[in-house]
Amino acid sequence: MLRPAMRFHLHNRLLVFVTATIAFVQYTNAAGLQFDRISSLNGLLPRTTEHYQIDSTVGLNGAYYQFRVKSAHGDYEVESIKNVLKVCHEITAIEGYKANDEGGEVWKGLSGSVKNLGSGAKTIVTKPNQARKAIGRSLSKTGRWVGRLFKRDRDEKSSTGEDRDQAAGGKYYGKRARILAYDLKLDVYTENQFARELMHAAAKREAIGRVVITGGLLATAVPGLYVTLYGALTPDSIDADTELLIRDNLPSELRFQLLRKYTRSHKLDKRKDAKRIAAYRKFLENPNFSPREIAYIANSLKRFSAAANLSTAIAQLGAIDNVADAMFIAGQYELLDVLHKRQSPIKKLLLLGNKIGAMNEAGNIVVPSTLDVATSSADLKNLRRQILQAKSANQAGTATLYTIGSPTLSFANESSKAGLSIRGNLLQLPEFKAKKAEDK
Repeated sequence: MLRPAMRFHLHNRLLVFVTATIAFVQYTNAAGLQFDRISSLNGLLPRTTEHYQIDSTVGLNGAYYQFRVKSAHGDYEVESIKNVLKVCHEITAIEGYKANDEGGEVWKGLSGSVKNLGSGAKTIVTKPNQARKAIGRSLSKTGRWVGRLFKRDRDEKSSTGEDRDQAAGGKYYGKRARILAYDLKLDVYTENQFARELMHAAAKREAIGRVVITGGLLATAVPGLYVTLYGALTPDSIDADTELLIRDNLPSELRFQLLRKYTRSHKLDKRKDAKRIAAYRKFLENPNFSPREIAYIANSLKRFSAAANLSTAIAQLGAIDNVADAMFIAGQYELLDVLHKRQSPIKKLLLLGNKIGAMNEAGNIVVPSTLDVATSSADLKNLRRQILQAKSANQAGTATLYTIGSPTLSFANESSKAGLSIRGNLLQLPEFKAKKAEDK
């Protein structure tokens, strides 16, 4: 008869094997993978609604799925589960706004690259496995600013006495656009060109005659999808005060407010703690992060204020030198924040190259990620090695890597043997799912 400890061990190994086997079937058929077979999206994202249609066949590029989405206003090519969740919410909001746009006045005001909305226009949304140019937040290899996509808006000045931010400036991010985005539950800093143009055109229209946003439109949501607000991955990720901070401040003002809150909360002296303040300012001014990402990471850092290695983690954020890494680590902080609140408080932040992990109060290492597929690539093997080294150095009980999608069979088995547990389909896990009404 097996002892309880042995039964537990065998049960875990069997669970890893079954989960990874399912993932392996998905992965090996990735060239012609069917949307309905991606278990990560079960109950979260319908393939077809009145506003959009996702192609039934899904591709795979490295660690990320490739989705094709059609809507009445244009077609999308979207990389990653994280981004397709956000895009489908944005499409629903755009189409809802269009239906409530009396006389089509805002729609007529759309300009630039999306003049042909509804006539085959296409946008490619976010490739997290490539360092690409992003709206107002990209650096060249030499660290110099590259050309901005939008002109500065000289109509508004920062209350701090500075001209509005040059990195993320322009009327696309002006006060009216930010308020509209807040009302529609959209990310004003989104890389979805259709959503940007809509917010810009609506803000211009509002300037000459207020655009009325109906209560019905504000309540719009993708059926079955609880993760709708601003592109957050989990319901617990949305913070009301942070949303107001984003809505009410220009990017330059936002950074000013965050720096002031940091220095005050930590009781830092401008002279004695100059280096520490400078490190935090470098993070706030890192152009590879969007203002929204900066605001939410700052919120997480505040929650982790008692964690060891906080200063080192802030320095890491300031040193991130490309958009892809910035997006990845921003997602990690979002998910770490949820684990901190729901699972076990974060005790220590762990630097894993250009990624972040943590040791919690329970003595275990957790490393959340926004990967769709964990496979035996050089990057993932290197991350596994770093996690295992951290596990040994910190004498942790267990080490877990979370992924949005499923791991492949080989990677899951190799990792399990080495002492690293891979937990896929994280949005289906109790730690990350929306709480039921009776549990709130």
